Amino acid sequence: MAGVELEVGSSILNSLQPFLDATAAGHLGLCLVRESPERISAQIGRRPVDVYWLTNLGRGRTLKPNDLSGVFASLTRTITEEGRTVVFVEGLEYLVRVHGVDAVVDRLAEFDRVAKEHDVRVWTHVSPDLLRPADLERIVRRFGRSDPPA
Repeated sequence: MAGVELEVGSSILNSLQPFLDATAAGHLGLCLVRESPERISAQIGRRPVDVYWLTNLGRGRTLKPNDLSGVFASLTRTITEEGRTVVFVEGLEYLVRVHGVDAVVDRLAEFDRVAKEHDVRVWTHVSPDLLRPADLERIVRRFGRSDPPA
C-alpha cells in the first residue's frame, strides 16, 4: 500500500520493523529521524538506506527542522528523483512544536499524495507522549491510526 502509514506508540523500533523488512528485501530507503542517527544506522545495518538527521547541528546528513518546506522538499526529491521506494519518518512531534500541527499535517498530506503517485510506502512514527492530545488527534484523524504490535 503506497502513501503514509501512521504508527502511534512509545517504541520507534516497533514502527521501524516494516521499513527494515522492506529494505532487507531490496527496496531503496530513506530514513528521517530525530533520534540519534547512529542508533538507527545500527538497526539498519548494511541495507540500502540513507539516514538523515532532523537537527540544527548541520553535520553529516541533516535536515533543519526550522525549514519545514526544505524538509518535505528533500523527502519529495528522494522519491521523485532518486528512486527511493520506502521511507521512514520519525520526529513529527518536533516539527509540530516548531511549526504547528496544521502546517505539518498539510505538508505530510502533500507528501502522501506524491508518495502514492510514485507507489512509495512511507512509515511515520509518532509518540503520543510528545504531542498535545489535540495535535495527536489531528494527525490521527488525517492519517488513520495503526497501533504497533505489543
